Order: sequence, then structure tokens, then C-alpha cells
Amino acid sequence: MRPRHAVLLIAAVLIAAACLYKVTRTYDPVDASTVEERCAVTQPLFFLLPDQHRPAHFIKLEAYLGRHPVLLVFYDGEAGAEGNRVLVRLRRDYEQLRSAGVKVFGISTALGQHNRPPDQAHPRTKPSQPRRAFPFPLLTDFPPACRVHKQWGRYDENKKKPLKGAFLIHRAGWVTCHDGVPRPLSDPDAAIDDLLK
Repeated sequence: MRPRHAVLLIAAVLIAAACLYKVTRTYDPVDASTVEERCAVTQPLFFLLPDQHRPAHFIKLEAYLGRHPVLLVFYDGEAGAEGNRVLVRLRRDYEQLRSAGVKVFGISTALGQHNRPPDQAHPRTKPSQPRRAFPFPLLTDFPPACRVHKQWGRYDENKKKPLKGAFLIHRAGWVTCHDGVPRPLSDPDAAIDDLLK
């Protein structure tokens, strides 16, 4: 047998073995809940919401898309921003995040006067506990409509209650989602660590 024929025979045997392996191999079932999709942040995910300042500034989400990574943190308006661990950490690391070009926004049903720093709060709404100002906008999604919470999948229709959650919108303008609905970060601290690298 010529060397050329031997090489062809060996190649044919290897190809047949690879095909047999591929056909007979079993795969673990895919858990659909862990499959990540990327959704472009477009209408209806855009929003225009007022912040905590007096007079209020209106934040338009689409103005930041494609230019900056954006962290959206939906928090419990009744507990306040001080009661949200992620927002407190973002306040602590804000200067580094700002230097990296990251934009941070907190969103709740709390009215602007409840989110203002103590020196801007109305005397009747001053908190009993001392609190520090947040250097980024805390936005109001007005109840009972909670339109932005609903658009981002952060509203429990059965309990008629807003839900917490954090989202990272990548600089390219996409967010992780599932079945077309934005999916909150499973580990916000890890995402923040990555942004700070």
C-alpha cells in the first residue's frame, strides 16, 4: 500500500470515529432560565423621569445609551435609598465609577422630596435618622402607574407592588434579558467590581 493511500485511510477512520462520537454523545439538558439573551434598549424601555432636586431635573435614559455603561437600580421607596445595599455601595464607589464613565440611576416610587439630601429637604419631610446625599440621580416612577417598573419587569402584578433589582446597560446599548424582558443582575457586586477594573 502506498503511503498516500495509508494517509487517506487513516483520515477516513478518524473522520468516521469523530462522527460516531458526535452522534452517540449525550448532552445535559439546557436550563432555559440560565440562557442569556441580549436585548437592545429601545422603546418601550426608554423613560423620562424627575430626579430628587428642587426644581427637579428630568433624566432621559436614551441620552446616555451608546455613550456610557448605565447602572439602573430599582429600590424600595418605602425603605429609601439608604436602605438599599447596592445604592449605598454605589455611593461609596461613585467617584471611581464616574471616572470610568459609568452613569448610575436609582429608581423608586418615593417622591423627590423624600430623596433629597437633608439640606434641601422640606422641613416637614426631614428624616428622623441622619442621611447622606447620593451623588447620582434618584428618580421617581410615580405610583400607582409604576410605568417604568412594569416596562423593566420590576412589578408584581398579583401583589400590586414594585420589585427591587439592578440592571447593567452596556455601552453598546444592550441589557441581559429573558424572553424579551430585561433580567436583573444576579450578582450586582460582581458587575460593579468588573466596571471598576
